[in-house]
Amino acid sequence: MNLIICTTPFQMLIAEKIIHYYPNRKFHLFVITHNYNDKYIYYYNRLRGFCENSSYIKLLPQGRSKIYTLLDLIYLRVYSFFLPKYDTIFLANVEDIWIQTFLSRYINTSNICTYDDGTANIIYSSYLYKEKSYGFINRFCFKLIGKKFTLTIFRNVSKLHFTIYKFKRNIIEKTQYIELYSKPNSAELSIDNREEICIFLGQPIYQFDRKLYDTIPKFIRKYNIENYFCHPREDILNLKLPDINFIKTEFIFEDYIIRMINENNYKFKVYTFFSGAILNIVNFPNVEVYAIKSQSIPESVNSIYNIFQDSGVNVIEEE
Repeated sequence: MNLIICTTPFQMLIAEKIIHYYPNRKFHLFVITHNYNDKYIYYYNRLRGFCENSSYIKLLPQGRSKIYTLLDLIYLRVYSFFLPKYDTIFLANVEDIWIQTFLSRYINTSNICTYDDGTANIIYSSYLYKEKSYGFINRFCFKLIGKKFTLTIFRNVSKLHFTIYKFKRNIIEKTQYIELYSKPNSAELSIDNREEICIFLGQPIYQFDRKLYDTIPKFIRKYNIENYFCHPREDILNLKLPDINFIKTEFIFEDYIIRMINENNYKFKVYTFFSGAILNIVNFPNVEVYAIKSQSIPESVNSIYNIFQDSGVNVIEEE
């Protein structure tokens, strides 16, 4: 039996490809997350169909109390002792203290393989490339509950990394490319009669940069964007957009675009700040992709725009 851990719908999509890569292996799925919404449930139910067993662990609200974090860590540590042994464990969030704690029981008994969390894997200044420092109290609590894994240990022991980014350096050297999407077929669609749909692709930027997030309405008005597609972890209550159409769907953005291209006579203009999802659709037919590079973009993500340009994304410089 093998264990595969996911924390987002996007990861569940990659996990599905990994499971198909090993058709003769059995998998136990764990989704460990602070979120619970239609997109999470759709991809969880879809993925669990390929697994021998599955579990969905909804953690306590993040950021409200350190007590919540401690309770979750204790719960995950105790829970792990009721699980069987696993031959190989697959995970994406090597930096995640909840997953580090949950898997500490297996530090000397299971093989570890990793897979992409998103563009953080190819931004070499991201959280996946530097160990977070903790104060004495946190370190004491980690030791008390038995957290043994760290970001560095995960990277050092990972046998193989599955990636959707071909020819890009990743968190470990040994990688296996998996194709997440093939291009949708639009050969039979009329070129002249396609309706154009403009979409702003959202991100939960307000969690770390409220000022940047609040500039979204300005760009929506400037580029005459009629539709907004929320990130799975984005709360629309944080948006001040009374005259926009919020696209409601259980699909993540890439799946939504593919279905719309295949089933309807549409062409798309997609705008975003730095959502990595645009790398997955940049070569789709009938799709134009624009990344807005505002002067207030955090320095930590600036390098993603070079990757965007190299991949064919239109980068717009803005004040």
